[in-house]
Amino acid sequence: MDESGRLRAAKAPVSGVSVPRHMGVGSDLVHTLDYVVLLQVMFNLASAVESTPLSVWKQLQERGIRSAKNARELVGRNAVYESFARLLDAGYARRTQLPHPTKPGRKGPVVYEVYDN
Repeated sequence: MDESGRLRAAKAPVSGVSVPRHMGVGSDLVHTLDYVVLLQVMFNLASAVESTPLSVWKQLQERGIRSAKNARELVGRNAVYESFARLLDAGYARRTQLPHPTKPGRKGPVVYEVYDN
C-alpha cells in the first residue's frame, strides 16, 4: 500500500448499458445464450466497437463462453447465429438491407439494428 497514493475518480470502460425489465420477467428469450449474445452486442455498441455476428462469436470464444450442449467446448458459431435469429424474432434486432452505395436499384450491405428494449 502506498499511503501517499492519490485517489481520483475513474470512468468505467463501458457505461450506460441497461437491461430492460422484461428481459428478467418476460418469456421472449428462453435460451441462456441469447442473453450473453445480446449483452455482448450491447456492450460493443456502447463502446463503439464495430460488430458482426461473426465478430461477436469470436469475442465470446475469446471470453471462454462455453457451449450449452457440451461444457468442455467453447460456444459454436452456429449456436451464436441461431441466437441472433432468435433475437431477430423477439424484436431485439431488425435486419435491414441498405441500398447499394454506387449502383442505384441494387441491394447493398445488410445491417442489424439492435434495440435495448
